[in-house]
Amino acid sequence: MIRKNLPNMLTLANLAMGVLAILVASSTGKFSISQPGEDINLVYYSCLCVMAAAMFDRFDGKLARKLNVASELGKQLDSLCDLISFGVAPAVIAWKLHFA
Repeated sequence: MIRKNLPNMLTLANLAMGVLAILVASSTGKFSISQPGEDINLVYYSCLCVMAAAMFDRFDGKLARKLNVASELGKQLDSLCDLISFGVAPAVIAWKLHFA
């Protein structure tokens, strides 16, 4: 049971890192790169979350193929998680750096 769902668990960890990056980036006040304050560390943490999501994303598909448990749910879930972790989260970080 766990073996069959392990790739999906990694995909959900990818999603969790993406959502965490969004929450951390959006919880800050106004900050800028030219005048860094304490809030700039939260940008670094958000970026680390995106990098952790990339690590999970790298291994979930490989593991699914290796264990021969690839599924349609896994494919769709991976696409959703990639959109959030590598589309929405970097956009929120960039928006906070530029407009907030």
